[in-house]
Amino acid sequence: MILERLVLRNFKNYSEAIFSFNRRVVCITGPNGVGKTNLLDAISYTCWGKSYFQSTDKHCLKKGYDFFRIQAKLLGEERHDLVIKYRPDGGKQMSWDDNNYDRLSDHIGKIPLVVVAPDDIIEFLSGSKERRRFMDFTLSQYDRKYLRSLMEYNRLLKQRNAHLKSWDRPESVNKTLLNTLGHQMKAPAHYIFEARRDFMASFGPEVNENHHQLSGRRESISCLYQSPLLKRDFIELLEQNYEKDVILQRTTQGIHKDDMKVLIDGAPLKIHASQGQKKSFILSLKTAQFQWLFQHLEKKPVLLLDDFFEKLDQDRLSSLMKMIVGMDFGQIFLTDTEQKRVEHLFQLTDIEYQSIQIQATDNELEEE
Repeated sequence: MILERLVLRNFKNYSEAIFSFNRRVVCITGPNGVGKTNLLDAISYTCWGKSYFQSTDKHCLKKGYDFFRIQAKLLGEERHDLVIKYRPDGGKQMSWDDNNYDRLSDHIGKIPLVVVAPDDIIEFLSGSKERRRFMDFTLSQYDRKYLRSLMEYNRLLKQRNAHLKSWDRPESVNKTLLNTLGHQMKAPAHYIFEARRDFMASFGPEVNENHHQLSGRRESISCLYQSPLLKRDFIELLEQNYEKDVILQRTTQGIHKDDMKVLIDGAPLKIHASQGQKKSFILSLKTAQFQWLFQHLEKKPVLLLDDFFEKLDQDRLSSLMKMIVGMDFGQIFLTDTEQKRVEHLFQLTDIEYQSIQIQATDNELEEE
């Protein structure tokens, strides 16, 4: 699926803006703070149905306005129109070729997406929540049952935690209700667990191979799936932790505690890797995500690269560009503050690209 045209209204710093894209590779350059990342975020909306960079839709409203609208024209086997509208008092609506989605989640996977952003390193290495989010972000685009199971599990988990918090004394907790909720959680929990386990078994070696290419085979990466369900059945896990859950007033064990352990040459990456090595790892992770989605969906994902070249040395930059050239990609949108650096990067390849320069004033565009 190729994005040909994007029309924004009241989205972040854009009052009204129209972008036309005529290449598979689009380079967006300009100073910091002019809206390069905001443009990428609008593209993420067309793929994912929500912001990659903001936690809520409300944060994407241009200051002083009470709605935003995104309209996209896409080319696949046929041309398609996607419209996303948001109002704080009315929620979000999405339509595909003038047909409204009954569930916004029905759009996920239609246009697969991979995002590489500057904060990915900090977020991915900061805690297990972000590493689970990565697994969920990938698997949900491919497996609708996984997405439904995840939504169901999180709904029941919220109910179970709410009940645990609703009692001042442990003896007042309704154990029968907790058991009922636990048995309802079992099926989605085991589906999520098995999907994550199988995913990591094939995905981890791909990350390592990509990192080999970026590092000139100087380093090895291991990505290991960690889950309490690797050792115990879900119901057994809840029963063993019942007293602890009651005291702490939350569900302390389950697939919401899963994690991905990352090692570089056998040592924890977070502690032992340099900034360049960590950045190379994230690129290896995201290119492996790209390859996995393409293989399983048989659709070429959109790749967003936001301001990611600044701290990579020349050897790693060259390896990255060669890797991208070798991938059967869909569209790539990348941002950088320096036009000359982008031009130099693409001198390493024979890829034709479109250059869009965003100036310091709101919505002022110069296109080449």
